[in-house]
Amino acid sequence: MASTLYVVAWLVEYYLFMPDFWEKYTAHVMHAEESRGATAEMLERKAGDMEGMGMWYRNPAVVVGLTYLEIFPGGLIVAFVSAWILRRRHEASGTEAPE
Repeated sequence: MASTLYVVAWLVEYYLFMPDFWEKYTAHVMHAEESRGATAEMLERKAGDMEGMGMWYRNPAVVVGLTYLEIFPGGLIVAFVSAWILRRRHEASGTEAPE
């Protein structure tokens, strides 16, 4: 549920408030590469990579999928750790865990 709310919030933010996000992000990445001393060839390759990723980001289904991949694994880990802690707590108290 939390992952879905995160994805919906990102979609609203991205499409309504930051429609130029990818262009600004690309400019930021390119500036960071220049600051690290990237050669012209490295910058050209990075620009091509960013353009390819930008093509993916134009498809809303890909945006949804990538955004889920951002948040879902962390939520899954938290759920498993929480279940493990709660199960141990029930075992320690001598009560049965709810089925």
